[in-house]
Amino acid sequence: MLKLIKYEFRRSRTSLMAMLGAALALYLAAPLGAMMNREGLMGVSLFGLMFYCFAAYIYVLVRGVSAYSGELSTRSGYLMLMVPRSTLSIVLSKLLFTLCFAIVMLAVCILACFGSAMIFMDEVFDVRGMIPMLKYFAQSMEIDLSALGFFCLYAVVSLLISVISVVSMGYLSATLSAAIAARGKGAKLLSAVLFLVLLILVGKVSTLAAPEALVEDFVDLQTVLTSAIPTLLVNLGFTALFTCLSALILKKRVCL
Repeated sequence: MLKLIKYEFRRSRTSLMAMLGAALALYLAAPLGAMMNREGLMGVSLFGLMFYCFAAYIYVLVRGVSAYSGELSTRSGYLMLMVPRSTLSIVLSKLLFTLCFAIVMLAVCILACFGSAMIFMDEVFDVRGMIPMLKYFAQSMEIDLSALGFFCLYAVVSLLISVISVVSMGYLSATLSAAIAARGKGAKLLSAVLFLVLLILVGKVSTLAAPEALVEDFVDLQTVLTSAIPTLLVNLGFTALFTCLSALILKKRVCL
């Protein structure tokens, strides 16, 4: 399993380096703006990194699904199944790689955004240090600092869960499409329709399972767990189901 994940990292090292380079370039605009005393350049860094975070999330999802779907539509899929591992191990390794990739990108986004924000707050609002900056944001939102921290923890957990959940839907959609339409002209359209159906289905079930919560509601760790665990269980359950079904259909019904 670890060798398969390592292989996926090797395949994606170019795109990973490109994403890291883009984050570094956006971050460096902040200290450059501070040295040149240009608030606009620091603002470009901060808001550019916010957009980068959204783009990175979309990229992780698209890359995770498209890489798997591409293997099903090319000869590389045949080579993939020739690996002396079970089909479930192969599919699961790709899903775990996507999760690892998401964790790396999340860490990069957090570090770059915090670094840029600290420079911006120091130069513009004379707020120095991470804790004073977080207190400033909490006060501006009229909530307690601990509530902000617990909400951020909840957001991180939910984000990572959503990544593997959505990618597993993409795996099942692509596998079903390959089993039904093979490499026909309607395969991609069928895959997109199946993905939308699964996305709506899981979204509705997750909404019913998870109680609505606002930032100010996150006063302690218990609230985080109460809000996160139902969504966690539902999404992990669907992820396990979709992954197993993808492996089973890939083994029994897909001809590469």
